[in-house]
Amino acid sequence: MKKLNIVSIGLTNLKRQGGRTMVMIIFSFILSASLLASGIIKESMHQSVEKTVNRMGADVIVVPKEYATNYSDALFSGEQCSFYFDKSWYSQVEHIEGIEQASPQLYLASLSADCCSEPIQLIAFEPETDFIVQPWMKKLGIQKLNDDEVIIGNAMSAEVGDLYKFFGKNVKVAGKLERTGTGYDHCAFMNFHTAQSLMQTEQAKNNGLADVNPQSAISTIMIRVDKDTSASRVSNSINYGLGDSSPIKAYTANGIVSSVADSVASFSAFTKVLNYLLLVMAVLAIVCIFTITIVQRKTEFGVMITLGASKQKLIGILVTEGLVVSLDGGILGMLASGGMVWAFRDVILTKLEIPELTSSIVFYARTAVECLGVSMVAGLLASICAIVAITKGEPLRLIEEVNA
Repeated sequence: MKKLNIVSIGLTNLKRQGGRTMVMIIFSFILSASLLASGIIKESMHQSVEKTVNRMGADVIVVPKEYATNYSDALFSGEQCSFYFDKSWYSQVEHIEGIEQASPQLYLASLSADCCSEPIQLIAFEPETDFIVQPWMKKLGIQKLNDDEVIIGNAMSAEVGDLYKFFGKNVKVAGKLERTGTGYDHCAFMNFHTAQSLMQTEQAKNNGLADVNPQSAISTIMIRVDKDTSASRVSNSINYGLGDSSPIKAYTANGIVSSVADSVASFSAFTKVLNYLLLVMAVLAIVCIFTITIVQRKTEFGVMITLGASKQKLIGILVTEGLVVSLDGGILGMLASGGMVWAFRDVILTKLEIPELTSSIVFYARTAVECLGVSMVAGLLASICAIVAITKGEPLRLIEEVNA
């Protein structure tokens, strides 16, 4: 004869009340799934902001006034954009007090057409002043990037030595950067001479570049401030010093991504409220189901106490039922949520305009513990309510209440 214990009795009760058990598992499932999915998305957005700011390598960025959003999109998702202002403004900016280094960059958007291998963001830098791209090159063992050569981001399909075609002109892949988890993974870097030769091709002129002077056009000025000066001070000096007639505006590294950071903060606040509501809903639903079924089971518990079962064992059975339900629902919810996020990761990345989902093992481990913890708390609260309803009465009264 199989020996009965608290766990086996609890599992038998759950199996016997299959419909009730399934409903409670579903509520735990929804709670756990929503916590994990929202956590992954929130963490991915937060990491994208941090990685982009860190990878930028500049304290202050100068862009045309109306194109700050375009530049931010290019940094985060590799979205193609082209914008320009005259290089004469560079000479006015580089001598402002507090600037240690300043270097221009040029942004070109390649096309999805016969003239280009694939649509990506092309970024030209000036080797004489650059302090951002060339440190990456040195890690690859590349001391100099020659004309008609490019260094590509890690997400691009080509390999070192391959030829890429931009605006009908072939360029050689001289190096491939390590994965960064930012929009830079979808970019190709070249020197100004290469970019200027591309802009002078017939295909480039036929695609909106006919009115752009290759010799004087730049898109951004990347600035590193000296150690005794704040980035915001240099940014203000540029904006106020050049006057309202200036076509450009300076942003700190954090300022250029402020709209994205605000979106992350808003999303975090929204998910926090939603998760609290789901927690309350799940707890109330499980408590209600537990309470309703307890009324039907009062005779069962009364008989068990009459036959010698202690209230401690009764409490153990109810706690076991609550924990098993919440644990099963929590695990199933995490597995389903993680699978759905992975299956639709491309759609999520496109909609949120972020380069990748977080891959931090520490995050997933911590979040898994939190999801199971919250789910089990919900089960324990439901068990406590059931325990109060059962243990406050005498055994005979429990039996009489149902048989009356």
